[in-house]
Amino acid sequence: MDSSRRAFLASGLAGAGALAGCTTRSASATPWEHVQSNTSSALYDVVVGNDAPYAVGESGLVLRRGGGDQGWQRVVENGPHALQSSLVGAATTDNGGNVWFCGGSGTIGMWNTVTQSMTDYSQPNDITSSWEDVAVVGLAGQEYVYLVNSSGELLVGSNNDGEMTWADAVTKPGGGSTAPAIVFDVHGFGYVADTGGAVYESVNGGRDWRQIGIPNADVALHDISAVATNTIDVAGGTGSLYRFDGFDWSTLRLGEKTLYAVDRTRRDGIVGGESGTVFEFTADGWRASPTPADDTLHGVIIASPSQPALAVGENGTIIERQD
Repeated sequence: MDSSRRAFLASGLAGAGALAGCTTRSASATPWEHVQSNTSSALYDVVVGNDAPYAVGESGLVLRRGGGDQGWQRVVENGPHALQSSLVGAATTDNGGNVWFCGGSGTIGMWNTVTQSMTDYSQPNDITSSWEDVAVVGLAGQEYVYLVNSSGELLVGSNNDGEMTWADAVTKPGGGSTAPAIVFDVHGFGYVADTGGAVYESVNGGRDWRQIGIPNADVALHDISAVATNTIDVAGGTGSLYRFDGFDWSTLRLGEKTLYAVDRTRRDGIVGGESGTVFEFTADGWRASPTPADDTLHGVIIASPSQPALAVGENGTIIERQD
């Protein structure tokens, strides 16, 4: 990596506004509220399909947020393959038609939002290690699926109207560290964060990877959000939030509690972590957002005109806020 091009800039809370780089909304006065999840199982990720938000969690549970007063409903009880393995990662196709999820014992599943049915793709190529996260690129039925696991392996699959073709898993982009997060931006560039404090980038669909950071990162990384090559945010331990602007990395310490989840657009952002911690990106930079949650939050989503901001976590915790 070109160290002269990617100098590490340390900054404190006073520099939060400098991370903006774009016009943002003002802080919301709407409070976060607890909603009934109908489960005490841990929830590890949340995504939005074309019909509703979905949350995944312990023992293979998949929840769907119903309309009106329907609340959150169980659509999958025991996970793909009936393995009851925890589902820790989720992602959707570009049109939200398919919701993919992954977890322990090589578990992989896909929920079709049109037919409201699940297809089991677990243990491809007889791989039974734990998948840590999944990313999806393309429209439903023609998507590419990218998975990373606890051994630092990357697996790529292509969907042809339900027929999956899986390539051989490869120990890249890193050197074997657990990779808890993978994401692709709107241009199709891929990014992986690992527990060794490294971030990798692919500009050719995951065939080749190069390390782009993070210089002097001294904590495990847990989640990554990439809007574009100049808007990348990474959540980590001891309140660490890292930002890449295409040239340089900067860091912001948002307290001392570990941050496990981050979601960004160019103008908005949410991070969540231990003890119900939430920070939001506003016109004044990153600011703490009080929540009624005490449990660790593992997944967050920014609000849109059609659905509220959401955070999910331990003990079935779901909090939401409509902007």
